[in-house]
Amino acid sequence: MPYLALSGALLAIANASAPVVADSTAIFERVQLTDELAVTSFGIIEDSRCASERFCFDDNRLVVAAVVHYRGQDREVALAMGQPLRLDGGTLTLTGTTTPASSKGAIRLKRYRLDLEFQPNG
Repeated sequence: MPYLALSGALLAIANASAPVVADSTAIFERVQLTDELAVTSFGIIEDSRCASERFCFDDNRLVVAAVVHYRGQDREVALAMGQPLRLDGGTLTLTGTTTPASSKGAIRLKRYRLDLEFQPNG
């Protein structure tokens, strides 16, 4: 039995450091990632993603304006896709979007869906 208790404890520790993922989050939607961390995106700072694979001279970046609600404090941040933001308890990353890039101009905010990931320190 001690082996089962130990492996259960190890499993709990392994799960505690597993990433928390929120897929298809809408702009202005508050997503609660942990008991202490929530994120509300409220705008697009830059969307220069390429709409086609052919000749593309854009920066191929997506930067989202968001408020990070962490341990009772709110902080406005710019989340660039693929670039982790360090927090005391881990890192927050905008990992992607299900909204396709547009070659025809601006995309309405209500069409954006964002994928976020929080990786706790472990």
